[in-house]
Amino acid sequence: MKAFRTFSLVGLLCVAVAAPAAAQRMHKANYSDAYCSGFIAAKRVSKDLRIVMAEDSPSLIMYSSNALVYIGQGANSGLAEGQRYQIVRSVKHPDPVQAYSGQSAAMMPEWSTSVGHFYQDVGQVEIEKVYPTKAVARITFACDGVSRGDILIPFENRSLPDYKATAVVERFTPPSGLAAGTIIAMKDFAYMAGHSNAIYINLGSQEGLQAGDYLLLYRDGTGSRFRGSKNAQRGFIRSSNGMGADGKIPKYPSDLPREIIGEAFVVRAEEAASTAVVTAVLREIHAGDFVELRPFPEPEIHLSVFPESIDEGGTATLSWSTKFSDSIELRPAPGTVEGKGTMNVNPTATTTYTVVAQGRGGASEATVTLEVIPPPPPPPMVTPVEPTIPPEITAAMEERFAASVRDVFFNFDQSQITEETSTSLQAVNDFLTEFPQARLLIEGHTDEVGSDDYNLALGQRRANSVMDYLVALGANPDQIEAVSLGESRLFCAESDSDACRQLNRRVHFTLQQIFE
Repeated sequence: MKAFRTFSLVGLLCVAVAAPAAAQRMHKANYSDAYCSGFIAAKRVSKDLRIVMAEDSPSLIMYSSNALVYIGQGANSGLAEGQRYQIVRSVKHPDPVQAYSGQSAAMMPEWSTSVGHFYQDVGQVEIEKVYPTKAVARITFACDGVSRGDILIPFENRSLPDYKATAVVERFTPPSGLAAGTIIAMKDFAYMAGHSNAIYINLGSQEGLQAGDYLLLYRDGTGSRFRGSKNAQRGFIRSSNGMGADGKIPKYPSDLPREIIGEAFVVRAEEAASTAVVTAVLREIHAGDFVELRPFPEPEIHLSVFPESIDEGGTATLSWSTKFSDSIELRPAPGTVEGKGTMNVNPTATTTYTVVAQGRGGASEATVTLEVIPPPPPPPMVTPVEPTIPPEITAAMEERFAASVRDVFFNFDQSQITEETSTSLQAVNDFLTEFPQARLLIEGHTDEVGSDDYNLALGQRRANSVMDYLVALGANPDQIEAVSLGESRLFCAESDSDACRQLNRRVHFTLQQIFE
């Protein structure tokens, strides 16, 4: 007992200058927090299903992850391949010394009224082979060494709730007025708890606790229920200089402020007890220290859109995530969504999107605006101007066109300008120069030899050759346009002679229109 008190005093002195708790390093409870912290069950779990041995290990009593173990029941008891079970172990405090008055009653149900029965989380198995009275399972996850006699209970999905963004605790936070209780033990019945350690408290679902709740850990003005703290203080005060000869310790005032020693995060809530993980530490934490439910944080929302602006008809990606929320609504449609997701959006006008999150801590909302850039307005309508060319010029132009502009001809499958063709094209250029109001359509034609597609391309090459040649002679490009008609308008339809076909290998000129 002396060593117990001495260690407590050292702990008190060492942490007297403890720094404020650091910012929380994680965002979500990890798998081990939820599945390896142990729990206190209101009723004893059934011991019917147990591990009896392991493969090739009759002399071993401890097994690790991926080992095959034998189960004491089989198909006759309802076991089937693929079923998953949690491995648990009933535990009791190994030391009869109580950390605080009443701890034995809290932890030893056979002694007195209790919050429940302590169980250690050991691991998980999956059934791989089933026989009538036995089964073989593989250890898929291990928190500790698995041993013969460990109990199997049906696997249950445990939530991995969100951590707060930070876990900074004020030293003298006033009471919240919410449910308060006591730390009744640490995981593995450790002497004290620190950051990331599991603790057990005598508050559960019947007091409204849920996984994800935060607890404030504190001592009142006179200390806590922890005996080591009280005994160490008494011994220290009695030995102090100036202490009266009678050795009496002055009474504490009843209205001293309480002292915050840390914060913890509930990972599992049973009926009358809960398992929590310490997330912030200001002083050493012992069984017998007090806990108080903290107000639940407001929902946190992150909402973004990329890109932030799109052209009309374009698409952007909307992304959102929330914490501490039970229901999430995205406006405008689709309405109710999951707590985290993405969605492609293509509104026709600038739109503001809103995410509204409801949770136990209240309601929060976040907005983001996607700008939609409309297309530029169409160019103004231009009213065509009727030609005002004098009739006598029009008549002269038409007469000259009929007299001087002639078709030009090409060799078979050719589009090159020949010397004979160049003479005809000089006359066409002279016409365009004399009449700048004229506009000619250059039509490329072919014979019927070859496919339609090929002849259409060949006719275009011939029309382009003529247009390029005229431009080279000095013709205004605005006065001419080249098109291909291929073999669609044969000049000579009697195609059994090459002389007839030669008449179809041509470029024809049409006086298309007149302009200012």
